[in-house]
Order: sequence, then C-alpha cells, then structure tokens
Amino acid sequence: MKYPKELFTIKDNSIYLTKSPNNSTYIYYFNAKENEQALCDLVLKSLLGYIPKDNYFLSDQNLDISRSVYLRTKVEVLFSGSTLDELNQKMINAKLAFNRYKIHYLKTVDGVNYKERMAALRLIGFAIEGTFAISEPAIEFALLKTQDIWYFGYYTHNDDSWKNRKHKPYNYSHAFDVKLAKTIINIAIGNDFSLKIIDPCCGIGTVVIEGRMIGANITGYEINPLIAEHCNENLKYFGFNPDIKNQDMHNIKEHFDVAILDIPYGHFSLTTLEEQTNLICKSRDIADKVVIISMEEISQLIQASSLVIKDQCTIIKSNAFRRYLYVCTNKKG
Repeated sequence: MKYPKELFTIKDNSIYLTKSPNNSTYIYYFNAKENEQALCDLVLKSLLGYIPKDNYFLSDQNLDISRSVYLRTKVEVLFSGSTLDELNQKMINAKLAFNRYKIHYLKTVDGVNYKERMAALRLIGFAIEGTFAISEPAIEFALLKTQDIWYFGYYTHNDDSWKNRKHKPYNYSHAFDVKLAKTIINIAIGNDFSLKIIDPCCGIGTVVIEGRMIGANITGYEINPLIAEHCNENLKYFGFNPDIKNQDMHNIKEHFDVAILDIPYGHFSLTTLEEQTNLICKSRDIADKVVIISMEEISQLIQASSLVIKDQCTIIKSNAFRRYLYVCTNKKG
C-alpha cells in the first residue's frame, strides 16, 4: 500500500508522516487516584459524552493532551493493521526514516505478554530507517494492540505544566488548588471554547487563570477589593489581562453561557443559608449552566433554587475535608 506524497515532509534528513492515513484516529490514556476517579469521570464525560470502561479510549477528536490533569498520553495513529505483519508491511512501504527515535509499547486489556511485546517492538523497529535513542529521543512513537487491531503512531505525553502555576504572587489556604481549578474548567466547557464563562466569586483567580490557559473565554468578579487586587496581580504574573472587576456579583447584568460558583467560605465570607441561596439564584439568573462547588452537601438547596442537577460528585481530600461539585442547568433555559 502506498501513500500520497502530501502526507510526508522532510526535515533534518528524516521523513515525517504529517497527516494520518487512518482518518485521524487518536488513542488516549488516562488515570486518576482512587479519591479523584469521580472527578476524572466527569471530565471524560464532558469531553467525550461518555465514560470509558478502560483506562484508554479511541477518538477522532484531536485533544490537547495537557488540557486535563487526567489525560496522560496520546497516540496519533499513523498506521494500523489487523495483524502485526500487516502493520509492519505498511510501515516498510512508507519508507520512513527518523533520527533518534524511540518506540513505546502501551499496554491494553488485550493481554500481549512481555515476550510478545518485545518481539513486536523489534519487528516494528526494523521497519524504520535511522537511529534509535533510549534516552532523550528527538521523536517518540507508540505501538499497541486493542480490539484485535495493531496501531502505530506519534506519542506525546502530558507536560504537567500546570504544576508550575501552584506558585503565584498571592495564594490563600482556602482557595482552589490548580489541579481542581483546571478540572472544573474542563467540566464547565467540554469542547465548546465559544462559551462565555463567568466566575462571579473568583477570589485570587485560580479558575480564571486555568480557563485562560486553555483558551476559554472567562472573566470574573470579586467583591473584596483587596482580594480583587491580588487576583489581578496573579493574572498579570501569568501574562493575562488584569480585568477582574471589584464588584458584587448581584450587580451583574450581563448573561453568560456558564457560571462557575464557588460558594464563599472562610474568615471574610458570608456563609449563611440566605446568602448561599441568593448566590445560587443569581448564578441561575445570569447563566444557562451553573457549576457549583460547596463545602457542604447542598443538593436540596440547589433544586429549591430551580436548577436541575445533571451531574455531581464528592471531592474527598481527607476524612475531615471534602467539597461537593454540582453541574446544573437552568430550568428556564
């Protein structure tokens, strides 16, 4: 089987397959700690519309592998075959050549044993001209078998750059950690980056920063003037427009697609039942979809505020500390 020349590009004396001949199939691997599995499931449901039963899935979506903390590796499929020999022959016909390449074997539920994996890697390795690199490769590939099909493709992994954003000019002990903020953004927008998002009690801006990091259209309000100032300093630190408004969310007149409401708590926050109800009702009035995070189980309060809970999970940090997350839609919408 031959592939058209437009699939290839030559750089540094290597031949790179720049377009997949397999209709852009991607394979993603993910994982989560046991106490974070419910959050991971909500992210995957938002991105895919379903929750995979294994720790990997095939998709035609080209997702940024570093977009979610739970996505770990990605394979952009270049070749596939019903047998290893068929896959190998396709690669030989393509006459690929790479300098300093490495091939990873990715395990699946198909149960290929160690000896078979090593033999498969050797066979596929001989189909590529060039030099192999165990450490510091210039380009990486992956080989795997799932559902009786062998796949070979470009391999990338999550860069975990979000960890660098744990450190910013201003941090508060009760603020969201970066990992949770990044997760909430993914749950809020799914794959629709056109959505207009508001964080009406944005605090020091962790959710706003993570939203802007992935290109989401998000802004925020903060009622406390000092915290609003600190939020804008954090935004500037990461190169974003310091446009957080020091205003009471009850004064918001604009309408949004999604509101992300972290029910305020802590030394400077009002946490009475009446205030919680008012915050939830205001979020309902300004957005079609509301993602609510609370330190208490408030499902009845949310439902009494004319919101429909579509998904929910408990975020367990310890036996004494947990948060509750609710994905809601507006009955009026």
